[in-house]
Amino acid sequence: AEERGRALIELTPADDKDWSDFEGSMEDVWEDSALRCSVSRPEWAQYRHVYLLANAAIGGGYGAEDPQTAAKMLAAVLLRRTSNLTDVVSSCNVGVVAGLERLARLVRLTNPDASALVYRLLQMALVFIITLRNAN
Repeated sequence: AEERGRALIELTPADDKDWSDFEGSMEDVWEDSALRCSVSRPEWAQYRHVYLLANAAIGGGYGAEDPQTAAKMLAAVLLRRTSNLTDVVSSCNVGVVAGLERLARLVRLTNPDASALVYRLLQMALVFIITLRNAN
C-alpha cells in the first residue's frame, strides 16, 4: 500500500491553476501554493499519503485499497491530525475538509445505511470550512 501511495503522490500534477473556476478534484488542492498543506512535515505527508490511498479506493482503480480498509486508515489519521486544532488551522485546514468529505464517501460506499454518520462527517467538514473562512 505504501508503494502505491508513493506512486499516487508522484502522479499528482504540480501546475498553477486558476482556482476561481476550479472544477477539479480535491487532491489538486495539495499542489496549490495558497492552500498547500505542510507536507514537508512527516505527519502531514503521512496524511496526504493516506488521503490519496482513500481517493484511489473511491475510484476503485487497479490495486486500490478496498473502501473499508481505506476508510479505517483515513479515519485513524484524521483523528490524529485533528487532535491539535491549532496545527490544523495553520497547516492543513483545506486538506482536513477534503479528508472528511472523502471519509464520508467511503463510509457511504461501505455501509449505505450509515447516512447519519455521513451527515455528521459532512457537518464536521463544515466546521473546518467556517474556521478556514474566519482565519482569513
